[in-house]
Amino acid sequence: MERSRWTVGTGDAVARVTRVLGDHERRDDRERRYRLDFPADAPTIDTVTDATVDDRTVVVPESTRLARVRLDFPDGRLALRLPGPVLGDALADAADGDRKAAKTVLNAVPNPEALPFLAGFFLDPPGVARLLAATTAASRRAADAVHAVRYPLVRHAAVARVGLATGTRRAFESFAAQLDDLDDIGDVNAADALCDLVSVSPDWPTARDRLRRLGYTPDDLAERDDGWFHAVALARVVRDDTGSARAYVHQHFATTGDYDRAKSRALDADYWDRGRAWRDALAAAATESDDDFAFALANALHWTGAVARTDARFPELLHAAAVNAADRIDLDGVAGRAEYARLLAVGHRHRSARNHDRAVDAFDRARAVAAEHDFLDAWEPLYSRSVVRANQYASSGRDARAVAVVEDAIGELAEHDIPEGRRREALAHLRGQKREAEASLEGDDLGVRRVHLEAAREHYERADLGRSVARVDRKLDRTERDAESDESAPVDRGTRGTAGVGPEYDPEPVGSADPGVIEDDDAFPGR
Repeated sequence: MERSRWTVGTGDAVARVTRVLGDHERRDDRERRYRLDFPADAPTIDTVTDATVDDRTVVVPESTRLARVRLDFPDGRLALRLPGPVLGDALADAADGDRKAAKTVLNAVPNPEALPFLAGFFLDPPGVARLLAATTAASRRAADAVHAVRYPLVRHAAVARVGLATGTRRAFESFAAQLDDLDDIGDVNAADALCDLVSVSPDWPTARDRLRRLGYTPDDLAERDDGWFHAVALARVVRDDTGSARAYVHQHFATTGDYDRAKSRALDADYWDRGRAWRDALAAAATESDDDFAFALANALHWTGAVARTDARFPELLHAAAVNAADRIDLDGVAGRAEYARLLAVGHRHRSARNHDRAVDAFDRARAVAAEHDFLDAWEPLYSRSVVRANQYASSGRDARAVAVVEDAIGELAEHDIPEGRRREALAHLRGQKREAEASLEGDDLGVRRVHLEAAREHYERADLGRSVARVDRKLDRTERDAESDESAPVDRGTRGTAGVGPEYDPEPVGSADPGVIEDDDAFPGR
């Protein structure tokens, strides 16, 4: 639903915007008008675009897609974005499923990742979700951009007081579910987003208050999914030192179990069960010595983070807190494993957001940690950094360099002792990247291009990388259309890159994010 009123700013630097309806929106030289009111200080008003201001009413002509208005208050500055008639109508029509209107919106807002935050002032949260459904279906670039910011987006909607703000538990859950229904942007889990809210809060009391305003309690959230919310809250307590981890466990856990038995079960647990098993051991350790409690706490935090497969940020918090807890009792093995896992989580988050250099840096630091511990796998960050670097080269049209990176990675991985199942998946992923990049090097040879793409698709299917399979399918469809048009006329293909390579510019490069291959290693240090 389109809004007619909204508020921008906080404190004394606040503006209330009211859209003025009337015949001026329907005539030939149509325009949109917005009345500005200021409940506190009155600012000076400056229009940066072609909009005009008359007695605190901003007039946006049809020729202006998005007007920018600067408000200079005595103690701050606000920047308003006000849609003109074309963009305003397109936002509403796109939210109703109009594909042409979705294209108009994307043309007016060049950074798709900013669109939901901007549109949140003009549309209610369900309208923003419908707008994203239309724009991500209309553009793979928009889909990848929203994929990269989907968890920051849901976090923002949980805590914002103006703009894209849900305000209640029911509205928040509904908005997260609507985003989760968008196949083009990947999974969105409301519980993960709330764990993320804790991870980015400055301290546990602040996080708890934010959750309470939405209608949640820690015990409510711990009943969801694997029950790992309490571990996330504990990690926040450990990291910011705003309370006692032991006191939190006494308050929220059943602490009557036998610690030695619980610890033994946790040490013997299968990989995917370790987080829950160590949380049970932590509950039993609440009445044990400080060393026993710290040992159980470090493992509970680390293994909870290890089995959380998500693009949300809270696994990084869990691993960082595990390092803190382990360091207190000189538990080098668990501290090393947790720091390694934290860096991998950082790398994969940046990889999903296509922050290539940051991802490679995190993976390289993980390799350095692995070099210090013989129980850590140096091959995994090598594999992941190679995938990211190849994506970076391919997405900028340097496909020959992408091929070289993948070939080097395959050679280096041959020197590592990798579990056979993981080796097959990793090599299938890399070989799929190689063939996909080679397809882009073929220029006008559509037959060879098709052969490479079909081979890439087979490799991606073996690695169970659904987004990559879908991407290659779209490229195969384009190749078929190019072949049909080539029968009647030559296709003029723009190229970029160094002379002699001439890779075709690919609007959907290899760099589209994929969740990667998950870890199922059962090694446990210091048992």
